[in-house]
Amino acid sequence: MLTVEDLLHLDELKGVTLLAGEKNIKNQILQVNIMENPDAFDWLTPGEMLLTTGFIFKDDEAMQKRLIRDLAKMNCSALGFKLQRYFDEIPESMVKLANKVNLPILSIPYDYNFTEIISIINQNHKFNQGMVSSLEVSMHNKMYRILEAGNGSKHVIQKLSESIQNPVALLDQNFNPTFYSDLPNNPIRISNILKKPQNVQYIQQFLSERINSSLRFYQDPINLDFNFGQETVPIRIFPIKKNTIIISYLIIWNTMHELGPLDIIELKVAAQYLLLQLQLEDSLNIESYQKRNEMFFEIIRNKYQNEDDLMQFIKYYQLKTDAIYSIAILSTNTAAHSNRQMMNLSTRLNQMLIGYRQKMICIEYSNSFILLIQDPPADEKEYLKTMNTIGKSLLNQLAKESNVPDITMVIGPTVPNIKQIYVSFQQALQTLDIYNSDASLDSSNRIISYDDVFLKHIIRDHLSVDGLHKITERFITPLRQFDSLNKSEYLKTLQAYYQANRNITKAAENLFIHRNTLLHRLSKIEEILNISFDTPGDNLQLEFVIYIFPLL
Repeated sequence: MLTVEDLLHLDELKGVTLLAGEKNIKNQILQVNIMENPDAFDWLTPGEMLLTTGFIFKDDEAMQKRLIRDLAKMNCSALGFKLQRYFDEIPESMVKLANKVNLPILSIPYDYNFTEIISIINQNHKFNQGMVSSLEVSMHNKMYRILEAGNGSKHVIQKLSESIQNPVALLDQNFNPTFYSDLPNNPIRISNILKKPQNVQYIQQFLSERINSSLRFYQDPINLDFNFGQETVPIRIFPIKKNTIIISYLIIWNTMHELGPLDIIELKVAAQYLLLQLQLEDSLNIESYQKRNEMFFEIIRNKYQNEDDLMQFIKYYQLKTDAIYSIAILSTNTAAHSNRQMMNLSTRLNQMLIGYRQKMICIEYSNSFILLIQDPPADEKEYLKTMNTIGKSLLNQLAKESNVPDITMVIGPTVPNIKQIYVSFQQALQTLDIYNSDASLDSSNRIISYDDVFLKHIIRDHLSVDGLHKITERFITPLRQFDSLNKSEYLKTLQAYYQANRNITKAAENLFIHRNTLLHRLSKIEEILNISFDTPGDNLQLEFVIYIFPLL
């Protein structure tokens, strides 16, 4: 393969001379690029030779030194410096630093064209394709054996880490850590960093600010540094992508071994297998997720076929058979989301639930989530207090998340054992239905329990259809007909009157009318319905009607 020393002896490039870094004159040149843009610092690759006129750092000594350090750090082969354009000679500080870090600097005559230099190097390239092919075949065999044995992406990450002798982490498309593989002698442990939530959040924010959509078009990893307090972690980021769609990211911890050209080849081969395996695992995860949901629904709806199904459910979620249970529903109140979005949000909720005393399981249901709570407080007052506290905590955490819809939490009652869980689920569903249909309820209250609509539950469950029809005919229909014929608002006035607890002033304010106007309307209502607001029995009937009116 072509080395820096070989280049200096090419007849076509006789004017090129070595000014610094003689100790690494055997550096291999894998590719040549022109660098006149400071953004190129992040895209340096091992074995790369860079050509420059010095324009980007002609007035910046700090950038001159940074360039030398970064090129050496990335195992770049050499820096070709074209003089007499912006520099008459290479700055002495750059030469001294290059000799210190053993980076070859080549002086290129002014009349040499960069394009011609690249063409000449490519024509004389002696890169041993046989050796590369052999390495690729070896890595393909390693990856194939892993997957053939039934192992997954986690084992691919481990094998890659061993091959390139650096820790490796796999992040999903949102920069959430999925798997990582550390090495025994790694001075900066991945496990110590990723176990701290604040570090994970820092990584996510750091990458989201620095990684843009253009990464999907590049073929080589990019170079960045993480700073964790006093520790700096040099990293290489390589996207795992299908065409130009990024599926995940490989993060190489450059803490043990600088990536060389052959390491990059192994990295790219591993990425090919990871793409296929991650797509397969994603499909299997969704299928398994849906099957678990179906089993969960059968239990909470009392639709399971036999005791074996129930025991499988209990075993899978590691539940107790003799504990108290309850159900809470987190309703998103939004249009349908994709399976992937709901699955991700369910995973996030389950992560949040780990920190609570009660064991809770979250499962996506339709466009909402169901919480199965094990061992809630047996005392009803304490139970409702605890669930309200949990609800406020969850909703506050979710409010800080991005792309999370508004959520209402509905709390079902406790039941004595897992077999009765369907009772809590049905009451939670009914409570949610009443909440969504009853305009008189406070819509700003995002946590509501079965106890908040207890009487409406009783009425809905036990008042016959015929009874509801008679109530409507006696009190609602006359006002509706009168309002329709006269374009008045007597039904609305009656509702406002009782919703204000018969406070004339407050009801008038809520209706935006004068107090005397309200009194006149109430008098007319007495006439239409043939009742008197001064009669306790009539008042009781009317207040009851207005209370259950949303159910009619």
